[in-house]
Amino acid sequence: MVAATGSPQDVLTEELVTDVYGLACRVLPDPETGTPMVVPRRPDRMAADGAVEGAGDGRSVAGG
Repeated sequence: MVAATGSPQDVLTEELVTDVYGLACRVLPDPETGTPMVVPRRPDRMAADGAVEGAGDGRSVAGG
C-alpha cells in the first residue's frame, strides 16, 4: 500500500515517517540541497511512554 504520493517536500513529514517506519524523527531541510532530511530522534526525546504505533504496516512512501 502507498501511504502518500507527491513531492518529497509535501509528503515527507515526521508523522508519516513515524506511521510507516515506526521511527521517531525530525524532518529538516538539508543545508546544502534544501531537500527533506530525516534525522532520528534520541530515545529520551520521544513520547513519555516510548511507544511508536503504526510501525511495519506495509505502507510505502512515493515521491517524485
